[in-house]
Amino acid sequence: MVLSETIGYGLLVLLLLAAIVSVLFFNKIKRGYTDWYLFHTVKKLGYDVIQNIILHDGMDGTVCIDNLVLMPDKILVVSVGRYQGAVFASENIDIWTQVVGKRSYKFNNPLLKLEQDISAVRAHVPKIKVTGILVFSSDVDFPKGKPDNVISASEAKRCFGNTHNKKINGEYLKAWNEIKILDEV
Repeated sequence: MVLSETIGYGLLVLLLLAAIVSVLFFNKIKRGYTDWYLFHTVKKLGYDVIQNIILHDGMDGTVCIDNLVLMPDKILVVSVGRYQGAVFASENIDIWTQVVGKRSYKFNNPLLKLEQDISAVRAHVPKIKVTGILVFSSDVDFPKGKPDNVISASEAKRCFGNTHNKKINGEYLKAWNEIKILDEV
């Protein structure tokens, strides 16, 4: 009887510690899960993915691109927005605002950087169709409307995730391999 009581108290203490740790680190755990989910969502969008690639921008500079995804009919530049809460945004404004709880944070319009990234890829493979999207987690709400090219991770899966059964154009594969070589240099 004493052994079973000891085990019972031990389990109770363990559960209590797990609950305390969960409460203390909930935001970090949630952020880690969100990052993991976004990472794996992007990896499943096309045939191949290059992450964190640095390319010359065609104007004596460089850009760091979050993700390039090889699709059957294009190369897709995928930027990832790691935000939460309400985001007030538009294609035409330079500064977007994020509201979390009672605090607000301003940040540069990520669509401007996305356009720079798309232009840099086009400079390297001018004959290939290159488009881009900005993917946000489901923790983001756009109360005043979501700009074009901004989609949630689940929308990205629906729109782009079913391309594995389509054949890749040979020109796109050749261009993709050229970009991969640039990434290795």
